[in-house]
Amino acid sequence: MLQEREYIKSLLERYCYDATIEEKKKFYFEKLSDYNFKLDFDKSLLDYLSPSGKLHFCKAKVNLIHDNCDTLIPPNQSKLIYNDLKKYSPSAQHNLLLTSLISHVSINKINFHEIFQLYKLIQPLFS
Repeated sequence: MLQEREYIKSLLERYCYDATIEEKKKFYFEKLSDYNFKLDFDKSLLDYLSPSGKLHFCKAKVNLIHDNCDTLIPPNQSKLIYNDLKKYSPSAQHNLLLTSLISHVSINKINFHEIFQLYKLIQPLFS
């Protein structure tokens, strides 16, 4: 399990910090969108990496925005996190927005009209 953790850490560090947009797209379509790639990981490792069930310390307002068509991390994960946040800090004003207007690698698919729709969806989260 330690080897898997190091492997995932290395993948995520390269993906988040060092990769160009083109490299991220290629990695996403070749690896992350592949259902079998995700099956190769130990479920306990994926549970370990998930923030779900580990947010009892969080008292700040949290805004979750998730692609409702996400194949890498299902939108249900954000729902679980949102429910945890509401349970642990009910007085904070947490928000959850599931939308198809955003995705990991296809931001250029949003047309001009959709930008206003996205703004209308997101703006209340920050007020």
